Amino acid sequence: MPRDYYEVLGVSKDADADAIKRAYRKLAREHHPDVSKDPKDVAEEKFKEISEAYEVLSGRGPEDLREVALSVSAEMLSLAKEIPYGEAHAAVSDALSSGKALEKYKEWIISQGGSEEAAKNPLSIGEATFKKQVICPYDGFVGSTDAEKIGLC
Repeated sequence: MPRDYYEVLGVSKDADADAIKRAYRKLAREHHPDVSKDPKDVAEEKFKEISEAYEVLSGRGPEDLREVALSVSAEMLSLAKEIPYGEAHAAVSDALSSGKALEKYKEWIISQGGSEEAAKNPLSIGEATFKKQVICPYDGFVGSTDAEKIGLC
């Protein structure tokens, strides 16, 4: 199980962007493989962990995860608006980079009756109380779901 990124950086879960950045810079200076007193392989692993925590908490997140989110979002936007995939990918990328996507997400949470705390800190939402594993009978992806057939309604 991956470590808690807030714990890695030694900040509280309600830390703002500046506190996260300060913690990252301090730890990166201490654990950089060129200056750390730890063996090189240990220092490199620690430095990677600190860097990953900072990337995720600052919204830049691992590139592979970001690309998956971009691809799925672009495909959905392309299908919904009937626009070329490349145009949809550029629009989603712009929304993520500019912060528009996060602002829209916060608006959505509040409009659905969620708290402002949940909008500011999505990790405060917690896990769903009900979960059901749905296994795709074929290799690939789930193209559609019927909530009644899988017993969610």
